Amino acid sequence: IGYGDGDDATEITDMRGSYLSIFLRHAFQVKDPSKLSRIILRVDYDDGFIAYLNGREVARAYMGPAGTEVEASELATGAHEAGVPTELDLGMASAVLKAGKNVLALQVHNKDINSTDLSSTVELESRRRSASPRAVARPVINEVFVPSGAGSPAPGRAPAFVEIYNP
Repeated sequence: IGYGDGDDATEITDMRGSYLSIFLRHAFQVKDPSKLSRIILRVDYDDGFIAYLNGREVARAYMGPAGTEVEASELATGAHEAGVPTELDLGMASAVLKAGKNVLALQVHNKDINSTDLSSTVELESRRRSASPRAVARPVINEVFVPSGAGSPAPGRAPAFVEIYNP
């Protein structure tokens, strides 16, 4: 769900210049959480998000300190471009899910009311930890920032960086 990137299955055509955030929720059934292993939350987002599972905050990025309430009209505290999903291990399924109805909710905010895009893709996955201690790392480049102009950044300007993500 989003707009501006040309890759959204559900496009929000009236968001730019009108409102900063969207709220999504999806109910799903779990027969027996004890039969599942670890729960992984995978989020691909632009610019900030807060995720809730059964009413409990389980993750956030660029939305201030964990546990603080965020109004619908608040800006994301940083800019993040979608493209490489963030994966978070929420722990054992039996600790975060319940038998019967469960609800995953996502609050997604833009950094600017006139932002050219917003992206939100979220998944939950039950995953077993690798039994092999020799698991191969698969780092990927998550984000690259190169300020305009060459050489050292001017005072007060952010330096160039490459963010590497190891799923």
